[in-house]
Amino acid sequence: SITTISNQNTNLISLDLEMHERSNNSKIIEIGISVYNPKYQKNSIFPHILNIHLITKEHQHLSNGSFVPDYKYKNITGSSIVMNNSQIKRTFKELINSLNAGNENENENTCIIGHNIIGDLIALSNLQKIEFPESWKIIDTQLLWDSLNFKKSKSSLGYVLDKLSIPNSYLHNAVNDSYYTLIVGLMLGSKDLRKGLLIADD
Repeated sequence: SITTISNQNTNLISLDLEMHERSNNSKIIEIGISVYNPKYQKNSIFPHILNIHLITKEHQHLSNGSFVPDYKYKNITGSSIVMNNSQIKRTFKELINSLNAGNENENENTCIIGHNIIGDLIALSNLQKIEFPESWKIIDTQLLWDSLNFKKSKSSLGYVLDKLSIPNSYLHNAVNDSYYTLIVGLMLGSKDLRKGLLIADD
């Protein structure tokens, strides 16, 4: 996982979903997508990241707030787009085709990244019928964090961001979370940064 990120030959697509808290995880309210393409910015000091925030039209009337904050309209990365399920599926198909274009060898592929990502991938498959190429690797930033072997029991995205001194706000907005997760992945995938990380115990 660390090599995949640090080699700067792999596209990273960070995903996050916000589910309706009172629908037994059967309705996707928001989808956050953040894409890092290293091929044109290998010498860049700060990564350029493309962020996409999709609000599901069929469930736009639904909101959270009882168990998790309702920050659907607190997108810090830019504008949000309301799409129906068919448009969302088409958007993912176009994005997948775009990321696969120009990959001439297996070292120049795409990797999915997320914080406790498996549940989101299952939801996209079951509820949106969205599947990703089998050749794409999957990196879970929660597992990357756990691999540091600090004496800790917490690994939520908010906790990790605070411990890495990454300023953050409006977590539980899907694209904010996908963006922050990608930043966490880039930091934890840096061999130099991993060596220098000093995380204080709670």
